[in-house]
Amino acid sequence: MENNEKLDKLNTPVGDIEIERKKLETKPVKVMKIEVKSIKANLAEKVVFMCKHPDKEEPIEISSVKHAVGDNLKAVGTWFQLDADNKLQKGCGVSDLLIHYAALSLKDLEGKDLETCENKEGYLCLKAY
Repeated sequence: MENNEKLDKLNTPVGDIEIERKKLETKPVKVMKIEVKSIKANLAEKVVFMCKHPDKEEPIEISSVKHAVGDNLKAVGTWFQLDADNKLQKGCGVSDLLIHYAALSLKDLEGKDLETCENKEGYLCLKAY
């Protein structure tokens, strides 16, 4: 690439056309696969649920869960948090999801139908309440 092309790209203004996003309804999803991915330059790990939504042909990724925190419902990331005994941290979103579905481990959720709900931004998250 020549320097002139680089300069042209640096001078490109913001457009007026919005990205089209089809909002998916809150319907049960089937968990096809679960992965733990490194995030933030390997400083943290997040559980990512690859799911089949009935209104979408391609699988979707969900990496947030809504659970009860005290008297409130809160949507949080599906952070992979371990306690001092190397077990999932009690009270975190992922552990509450397992408890809600009477699962002993994340592997137990593969192939299961899980309920979804929306977070405050309108994105789908897994329902754990």
